[in-house]
Amino acid sequence: MSKVAIENIGDDLGAAVARIFERTIPGSDLIKSSGEVYLKPNGSDFKPYCYTDPDVVEATIRYFYDAGATQVFLMENSTQGNMTRVVFEFTGYRDICRRTGAKPIYLDEQPSEAVALPHFEDSVEFPKLVMEKFVRRRDQHTYVSLPKLKTHSMSTITLGIKNQMAFPRHADRGRHHNHELHRWLADFFAVVKPDYTLIDGVHAVFNGHYPLGTFLEDSIEKLDILIGGADTVATDTVGAKVLGYDIDEVKHLALARDDGKWRVSKVNGQPTTRPYWKDRFEVLPGGRVRELPEADALYRNDGNGHFAAIQAQPGVFLDLKVTHLQGSEAEYLTEGDVILVNNVPVFNASQSETDLTTYEVGVVLTF
Repeated sequence: MSKVAIENIGDDLGAAVARIFERTIPGSDLIKSSGEVYLKPNGSDFKPYCYTDPDVVEATIRYFYDAGATQVFLMENSTQGNMTRVVFEFTGYRDICRRTGAKPIYLDEQPSEAVALPHFEDSVEFPKLVMEKFVRRRDQHTYVSLPKLKTHSMSTITLGIKNQMAFPRHADRGRHHNHELHRWLADFFAVVKPDYTLIDGVHAVFNGHYPLGTFLEDSIEKLDILIGGADTVATDTVGAKVLGYDIDEVKHLALARDDGKWRVSKVNGQPTTRPYWKDRFEVLPGGRVRELPEADALYRNDGNGHFAAIQAQPGVFLDLKVTHLQGSEAEYLTEGDVILVNNVPVFNASQSETDLTTYEVGVVLTF
């Protein structure tokens, strides 16, 4: 069972960071053989409230050093043509690295390699460092996602899974940054997964991922919370709920939950979580939907119109049925009952009762 914690920050951010790890999985248990910890904040831009709070970033760096990390790295690939090293200067991330000894990694300056995605014919270029450290040598290096608690105009929310949008190189980002974005994000998650996701909820950001200065009061809410867990899907689900969304309203999150498999979420406008529709449909390869048969059930009639469900146990059930239908006298014709007398047809009808009695025997085997 996945464990996700929400922690009030209070007056001591460092202590809050330590508490949330202790409540879920201690940092010392997350650190692997290399001793290296790679933190990925949301540093997409330096506009107000659109990036992970620097104090949360610094507190997390210090926590992992205290937990035994030999080296902490702070990595990002900023968006919309921003140079990451410039964003690090304006957000204060570069100063944090100087103070703490963490090393910045500008992913937009790193060599890349082609990565195949499960649901797309075209490959995407990820930094070689990402593939080497977090895929091929995942057992040696720790990768922690530090997203900010905020909504997004295209992906609904931008938390742990969306935070990996930093991995494609800039030249690749526009190709599926459209109606296929959710599917793309879920495929990224199928390739690379954080070891831990810690959501910065100092402020929650609504009305999109770039809060407009004119409407700033309507776009942010100071919450002073942290949300954390080792399961990114579960942690994002809690974060989405705080922002007002259920998991099925965030398509990439629902896709990641289902391990990248499509699922039927509504039938005739009704959610498939309702008992009548639950577990009735599956999506086949190629996108076709198959409706599954309803499960059979066996009930015993006590003779008074009351039925009790019978549990599926090995056995033999015998069902006997006799039906009697009482009818009236009927006339009918058989062969030879019509004769001609002086070229005039004469009918000699037969008569019979129409009572009907049927006997039915049924056998049910359960095993």
